[in-house]
Amino acid sequence: MIDPKVFDDLAKKVAASVPDGLQAIQNDLQKNLRAAVAAGLSHLDLVTREEFDIQASVLA
Repeated sequence: MIDPKVFDDLAKKVAASVPDGLQAIQNDLQKNLRAAVAAGLSHLDLVTREEFDIQASVLA
């Protein structure tokens, strides 16, 4: 599975790019973005690199 730290880092970067006048929504944006990205990725049928390599060697 994807490291949850990736979601946190992405959300922090986007929230940090919010103009100073909109700082009030920064925390809300960060929380909602993290949840949206996690939900979107959870619907994908992703495998780890290790699982991919094992399957590739089995099929080779």
